[in-house]
Amino acid sequence: MGHLLANQPNEVLAIDFSFLEPSRDGLEQVLVITNVFFKFTQVIPTRDQRASTVASVLLKEWFYRFGVPARLHSDQEKSLASVSPTAGV
Repeated sequence: MGHLLANQPNEVLAIDFSFLEPSRDGLEQVLVITNVFFKFTQVIPTRDQRASTVASVLLKEWFYRFGVPARLHSDQEKSLASVSPTAGV
């Protein structure tokens, strides 16, 4: 993840995708979400990497529970780069 720094909780949320072996229900990708300040990480299985999927997962699994972060950091992949406007970050 490099040298991302945060001075307070929920200031920077880092997101990226990783791939797994295909499961029986079609989930073969996981969205890795890390709160940079606490180094707390959640791994959420997904069917695809579309911006709408990422925004939905972030809303349900992070924003509703922990609040909206000040900044999202990703590897500039197209599906992740378009999430900030979609999710309101």
